[in-house]
Amino acid sequence: MKWLFVFVVGFAGLYQNNPLQNTRWQTLNPVIEKLTFQFTASDTAYIFSKDSLIGTALYTVRSRTLNWKDINGDMACGNNSAGKYFYIINNDTLRFYMNQDSCEQRAAIFPNLVLKRVAR
Repeated sequence: MKWLFVFVVGFAGLYQNNPLQNTRWQTLNPVIEKLTFQFTASDTAYIFSKDSLIGTALYTVRSRTLNWKDINGDMACGNNSAGKYFYIINNDTLRFYMNQDSCEQRAAIFPNLVLKRVAR
């Protein structure tokens, strides 16, 4: 029975919770305006410029892949296009690497973002 408990606990560790959940990140890039990305506990992400909400998106995380679909905002893509990005969190820095995205404006911005964790 003890080995079953160890197996179940170990197997559950393979499916970590969403590491972006309930976090806030700010851009560090000097070329890009200061933006804050807030990932909620559910499936919604908000983008703020200063204190103004400028975008809302739906997101999911599976393994090391972020699926992103704009809902509305200044940078939102039409046609219900979703983007897939690999992401890496190193210490408190978050970066995205494009897997696929049919939205040209998002595909031009996301891979250039360097985000620093500001709250967990």
